[in-house]
Amino acid sequence: MDDNYATNLIRSVSAQLYMQNVMQLSQEMLGKSYSSLSQPERSLVDRAAYDLLAHFYSVLTPEFFVGQQTAASVGFGTTHPDRPAQPQPSQPDAPKAPG
Repeated sequence: MDDNYATNLIRSVSAQLYMQNVMQLSQEMLGKSYSSLSQPERSLVDRAAYDLLAHFYSVLTPEFFVGQQTAASVGFGTTHPDRPAQPQPSQPDAPKAPG
């Protein structure tokens, strides 16, 4: 287990967001408390809460901010600034018509 403070803080915030979202989503989606849901309903709410938490986690983690770069024009004839240009595979010659 990692004893890094920042990692543990993100885990704690994630757990709190998950529980808050589960309780709120069960009320909004099904009109019941989480503890009174059947197993299929609970798995539906859990999946929705997990997807929401995954979005929050991707926004909150430092890797997201490190990965931010300025927009660059990328299209035909241009390359990405972080990737070297790759040679295009050669196309086989078309068969020649006899004659």
